[in-house]
Amino acid sequence: MAKYNLHMLVYYEIDELYIEAARREKRFKNWPRQWKLNLIEKINSERCDLYEEICQ
Repeated sequence: MAKYNLHMLVYYEIDELYIEAARREKRFKNWPRQWKLNLIEKINSERCDLYEEICQ
């Protein structure tokens, strides 16, 4: 996304239903930045690019 100068995918979740994914995204948007960083650190401490993983 050019607007945000993003280069890597470091976190993602898979939900079976779109509505669940949308609810989770809304919750994330209200989280403090540090909470989001802590979640990324817990799941992907190396901060590897996960894009190839979701393309399989």
